[in-house]
Amino acid sequence: MNSIVVAEGMHFALVGKSIDDQNFIDAAQGCQEAAALNADTCVLLGGHGDSNAHLQYNAIKTALASRQYDAIAISVTKSEFIAQAISQARIPILTFDSPFSGVDKVLSRGYVGADNIAFGQELALMAQELRPEGGCICLMTVNHDPNLAERILAVRRTLSGQKSFLDGQRLQGEGGWYEPERCPWNSGDNVERTMTQLSNTFNGIGSDVFLSVGAWPMNDIDAFRDTVEIYNNELKTHKKIIIIGVGKILPSYKALLKDHLVHAYVSIDFFEMGRETYRNMKKAANGESIAKTTYTKNEIVRLNSSLENTTKEAVIPIDK
Repeated sequence: MNSIVVAEGMHFALVGKSIDDQNFIDAAQGCQEAAALNADTCVLLGGHGDSNAHLQYNAIKTALASRQYDAIAISVTKSEFIAQAISQARIPILTFDSPFSGVDKVLSRGYVGADNIAFGQELALMAQELRPEGGCICLMTVNHDPNLAERILAVRRTLSGQKSFLDGQRLQGEGGWYEPERCPWNSGDNVERTMTQLSNTFNGIGSDVFLSVGAWPMNDIDAFRDTVEIYNNELKTHKKIIIIGVGKILPSYKALLKDHLVHAYVSIDFFEMGRETYRNMKKAANGESIAKTTYTKNEIVRLNSSLENTTKEAVIPIDK
């Protein structure tokens, strides 16, 4: 009697900035779904809680030492530090969501993620459409993240209409837009801090537009509602505008749109990012060539012109 030999599939891992972050959970689900079609596996590795470079470093070192994986993809927290974790890697290393920066970029076979320039442009286009006359805009980001710096620069260049706008240069009336001295806010990826800064945007500074290049205001929906509901009338009449960059659009996000507490989102498809990252890891592990950069699609999600129904739009092509 002949025994049946079952071929074992290949094993891959995503190393997120936090395994509790819904965006990385979505990416891992997309990766595992795509992997399962080929009898492969894909798991999410990293630390719990807020993004922590040291926890990510340890997760990478442990994964490499285990020799369980045929390739791994990293959402890089701190480029120079994380580069040290893969110095002895014997398997293909890719990046997703957040790439290596500077000289460390050569360490990655390929990157899969959002086009941060297009993402910032789309956020800015929403601001221009909702307030065509311009105004005082307060941006929110997190410091020392090259992805977010690209988004901020793209917002400023789009609003100003000047491709020559420099990194770190504030809007001072270009295109009808200007930034107060206290902005952009550094949310620090902290809910309480984010809510204080959001409140100060409209109350302390008196800005017309709050634009966040990341989803920090959405990390506590109840706290967000409590913070902005006092401006309900001004938000409904577009005297004040809120635009936020997010991952997956949750039902609670749509509810905020319908209640006129948020005017527009630009959304990154992390599920598809995970699927595409798996495909590239598989190719790299098999010795095939892969694209150096693979961009996933962004979507604009807002209320339609009648302010009654939620609509999605395809990416708006803009020259870079």
